[in-house]
Amino acid sequence: MTTRCLKVSLALLLASAPAGAADPWTHYTKEDAPGLPGNEVQYIGPAKAGGIWVGTLEGAAQALNGAFSPVKGEKGSALKLNIWCVLETADRTWLGHQQGALELRDGKQRDTLAGYTVAPILEIKPGILWALGKNTGTDTTTLFECRENAWKPIEAFAKRRLTNVYQTKDGRLWVTVDG
Repeated sequence: MTTRCLKVSLALLLASAPAGAADPWTHYTKEDAPGLPGNEVQYIGPAKAGGIWVGTLEGAAQALNGAFSPVKGEKGSALKLNIWCVLETADRTWLGHQQGALELRDGKQRDTLAGYTVAPILEIKPGILWALGKNTGTDTTTLFECRENAWKPIEAFAKRRLTNVYQTKDGRLWVTVDG
């Protein structure tokens, strides 16, 4: 299978017209779609409430039926973070970004894993999370585990150059190592 990456300046294209329509694409930008925080999309993934999560270099939003609901800071201000991943668990939402991970729970926010660019964040089992963090100062990566709201490095992967972690539907974990 060949994978191709194309650099595009468009923020988000969604197939929204019926098959066979002349132009089945809808183009969204922050200028014409209120709630879309930015035009440089880094993440797209499913939202539990339906629709999708969109992570941009200027924040995150949920999109449902063409309407975007941005994630805001605790005081209602814009969330100005480069969002690289979103994970929804039973009782909270996690946003991996360029300065750590942001935990959203019951209307409150908590920053964690400061100093790391975090992506992805996975729920390995209920209440157990893994996150890959790239240290912004040393350019090294660490695999972290979160139990009972405490993040700790996973020692089995210390001193390795990790590039990604993925969990298959059958529960197997795949960790890629550079070199």
